[in-house]
Amino acid sequence: MRRVRSAIVSCLFLLAAGCASSGESTRVREFVGEQPAAVFASADRVEVFRIGSSRDQPDAPRQIVGYPLLATGKEQGNDFAKRLGKVLLNDGTYEWDLAKGCKFDPGVAFRIWTGNHSALALICFHCDQIGIIADESSPRSLRVHDADPGRAALLKLARESFPDDRDLQKLTTD
Repeated sequence: MRRVRSAIVSCLFLLAAGCASSGESTRVREFVGEQPAAVFASADRVEVFRIGSSRDQPDAPRQIVGYPLLATGKEQGNDFAKRLGKVLLNDGTYEWDLAKGCKFDPGVAFRIWTGNHSALALICFHCDQIGIIADESSPRSLRVHDADPGRAALLKLARESFPDDRDLQKLTTD
């Protein structure tokens, strides 16, 4: 009986250690796709955009994959790119056992670059979801997943990108 308890405790410890690790996982790669995962893993710069609801301004002259472009932030360098890539590839960023019924309505877009390859990460802070687009010429390739655990990290990066944006500054991290 003592051996069984010891084995159970050991298994629980290993399980907890595995859950506590916040690294990349197979399911993150499956969600984002191989090309975006490669871009995020070796990101060297990021273009940042504030976007509006596609329902608000369907005829906006400047758009990012169908969403009206409201503002362009300063291009972010290597340090920012590495931090964002780490968040996007982190298994702990995503809520894997939850599905929401809300409409994806992103307000921030990050175009992440490595060399001359890029991928888009669209962030919805209304219902804490991330949308990934591997190729801008194919916005229908949008993959959306819940990211409640990653809200604080993503909001921090969005605020850093747009320090004067009142709407982003007044959002809470929970």
